[in-house]
Amino acid sequence: MRFILIYPFCAAMFCLCAWLSDRLYKRGVSELNITVVSAVLGILTFVAQYFAVPQEGRMADFTNAYYAAGKVAVVDKVAFAELLAKGATGFVNLPIVAFVFTPFSFLPKPVALVLFFGLGLFASVYVWRILVRWAELNGPQSALMAFLMIGSGPVAYGVIVGNTSQMVMIAVLWGVIFMMRGKDWGAGVLFAAAALIKPALLLLGVYALLRGRWRVSLAGMAVCVVAAFLSITVFGWSLHRIWLEQTIFPALQGLIMAHNVQSIGGVVGRLFVGDLYLGNWDMHPVAPVVATIIKIGQTITIAIVAGSVVLLARKARPQQTLAMEVSFILFLILLLPNISWNHYYVWAFLPLSLLLPSVFPLNKKNPETWLILAAAGMIAQPVAFWHGSSDWVNGLFARLIVSLPFVGAVLLLAISVRRVLLWDHLRDPGSFKLTDR
Repeated sequence: MRFILIYPFCAAMFCLCAWLSDRLYKRGVSELNITVVSAVLGILTFVAQYFAVPQEGRMADFTNAYYAAGKVAVVDKVAFAELLAKGATGFVNLPIVAFVFTPFSFLPKPVALVLFFGLGLFASVYVWRILVRWAELNGPQSALMAFLMIGSGPVAYGVIVGNTSQMVMIAVLWGVIFMMRGKDWGAGVLFAAAALIKPALLLLGVYALLRGRWRVSLAGMAVCVVAAFLSITVFGWSLHRIWLEQTIFPALQGLIMAHNVQSIGGVVGRLFVGDLYLGNWDMHPVAPVVATIIKIGQTITIAIVAGSVVLLARKARPQQTLAMEVSFILFLILLLPNISWNHYYVWAFLPLSLLLPSVFPLNKKNPETWLILAAAGMIAQPVAFWHGSSDWVNGLFARLIVSLPFVGAVLLLAISVRRVLLWDHLRDPGSFKLTDR
């Protein structure tokens, strides 16, 4: 029962944070104190989610994938091949990337767990700081973002299971900053480093190429080619064939419809199969009608994102629109691939940060204010698996509740498109102070 109660608890804490931040701001309370209050609420929400995750799930990604790969990659290629053969439940990155985690394998496991957990928390706070400076958030805006970067579902889930999405976001944000400063070679290196950990981010290189920033794409391609060459040289082709056959190709062909998948495919698949695969992380084929609906959804998403980026490019200088353009590419990365885990949705906080300045102080007569908060609240929902005795409730949980982050991202995308159409209402990303340094 505790697993299902975590949903209304987290929703209530988000609403309390938004209301209290606005209330304190209107009473003249200092920005620091408002942020501290929101951070405390975020910590309480994080702790609740920590205990809602079964013990075997805590730091599971780090233990079963990163730590294990970093250890066996050095000493036992047979064991490493077995880890790669597990697909989504094993190590899914290019084999050479395992060496990034090898230093952790030299530490006692409990120490490594605490260290990686701490790095996850630090990365979340650091991302919050960048986003606050990025969009010049203040008062309740900064406070709500602090809550989200501590207690939201994507962040808490990523830290608790020991994943790297919030760490990768640092590279993405600094890559965008480098592009704003005209340091395209450095941006390409950062985007490539992020993509080696999270391959879906390769789309950032495609975007840069289509946008005419060929140095970004060239630098990123060079890093990826060198990494692939070194990986094959060190581990041999046979191990990479296992990686391709067990991880990459299945991800392109089948669907994972588990509760923590928030892609178009995963959400549509759950609409048809209900809770059948809610706790299953294997790839499954889908009926032709389901595949068609997914393709239509993906095509529409691509068209919307491409159209929005083109409109942005025609409305203002690239320096002014870059942050928003990258935001649209991140929407594409979140919604399009067959596999998009909940913790990826921390990347949605970049576009959210560009919209938050118009939210506070709360304006009850502005519908967009409440739509932005609703989108943020749905994205912030926790990640928990639950199965009860009622088939009807189980079906509702599988088809709607666990897909709320996806619904929130779609709503946020719609609001962002509206801002593009009404460009005069969009806060100028070119004012971001880090671009002046």
